Amino acid sequence: TCLFTGPAEGGPETEARQLEIIEGLIEEGKIDGMALAVVEADSATEIIDRMSEKGIPTVTFDSDAIDSTRLAYIGTDNFAMGEELGRVLLQVREEGGKYGIIGAGSPNILLRENGVRAALAQSDWEEVSTSSKDCEGSPTLGVEQMHELVAENPDINAIIPVGAWPMFATEEWQNFVDQNPEIITVTGDSLQQQIDLLNMGYGTALVGQLPFEMGKIAIDQLLAVKQAKERGEGVPFEVGRTFQTSFLDVISIPQDLPPIIENMNYLGKAVTFGYLSGGIVMFLSIFFSLWAFRYRDVRVVKASQPIFLIMICVGTLIMGASVIPLSMDDEHFSQRSCNIACNVTPYLVCFGFVTTFSALF
Repeated sequence: TCLFTGPAEGGPETEARQLEIIEGLIEEGKIDGMALAVVEADSATEIIDRMSEKGIPTVTFDSDAIDSTRLAYIGTDNFAMGEELGRVLLQVREEGGKYGIIGAGSPNILLRENGVRAALAQSDWEEVSTSSKDCEGSPTLGVEQMHELVAENPDINAIIPVGAWPMFATEEWQNFVDQNPEIITVTGDSLQQQIDLLNMGYGTALVGQLPFEMGKIAIDQLLAVKQAKERGEGVPFEVGRTFQTSFLDVISIPQDLPPIIENMNYLGKAVTFGYLSGGIVMFLSIFFSLWAFRYRDVRVVKASQPIFLIMICVGTLIMGASVIPLSMDDEHFSQRSCNIACNVTPYLVCFGFVTTFSALF
C-alpha cells in the first residue's frame, strides 16, 4: 500500500508541517519505507537518520538531503535544470539584458538558481541586484515579487521563476503578463496548467521536470528494497545513488514570425543546359548511326561490324534521352508527370548503358 500525504499548501509553515506528518507516521508505525520530497535539508537529515535507526528505509525525490542516510535520490539534476533555464533564455534573447530570479529557498531550488547563474555567467545577461526573491512556495507572493522586480528594476528584461509557483496564481500571472508584455518569462516545471497558459500567450518558455517518472522510480526502489530485505538480501542498488530524471523544454512560438521563404530547389536555368547537352548527345547518336549504316559496306566500317556501331549509337541515344525526364520538376509539370519522369529516368540510363556496353563486349 502506498500512502500519499504531505502539507496541503506551501508557505512558511511547510517545513514544520512536513516534519509533524513524518513524526506521526513514525509513531503510528504505519510505514515500512518513505519517499520524501525534502523541504529543508537540515531538518530532513535529522529525521531521515532517525528513521534509518528504526529500520525505515528512505529515498528522497525532487529535493534532496544529501548529508542524510537516505538510500537514494530520485529526481532532476537541479543544477543542470537551472543551466537549461539559462540556456533557454539565451535562445530566446541572445543579445542579453537584465534578469531576476524567483526562488523558494529549498535545497533543490537553490541549485537551480546557481545553475541559471552558471549558464549566463559568460553571456551578456546580468542579474539585477534585488534578485533572487524567495516566494516560499506561495503562488500569490511569487507574482507579487515579480511586480517588485519590475518596480525596482525598470530596465529588467527577463524574470526566471525557477519553479511553477507564480503560474499557479492564474489570474495574477495573466495580469502581470498583460501589464508587462515585454518581459521574458522562462519558468521552471511544465505542468499542464502552465502549458495551457503558455499556449494562450501567457509566458515565454518552460523547462519542466518529469514528476510522474520521479514518483514511479521512488516507489519502485522502495519496493525493491523491501523485497530484498524479505529475501535476506541487502539494498539492491548502490547506497547513496542518484536516479536522475530528464527535463522538458516548452518554448512558445512568437506570433510575429517573419515570412516563410521556401526554397523549392527548382532546376531553373540549368534545364536549358541539360536539354542542350542531351540534344547534342542524341543528335550525334542519330548522325553516327546513320553514318555507320550509310557506309556499312566500306572496308573499315565493315571491319568494325556496323551492327555493333549502331548498337553503341542507340545506347548513347537512350542515355542522352534520360536528360529529358531528369529535367522535369513541379515548377512546370504536374506532380503525376514528375513521378512518372522520376521512375523513367533510371530505366533509360540503365537500358542505354547496357545497350552501349553490350556492343563492346
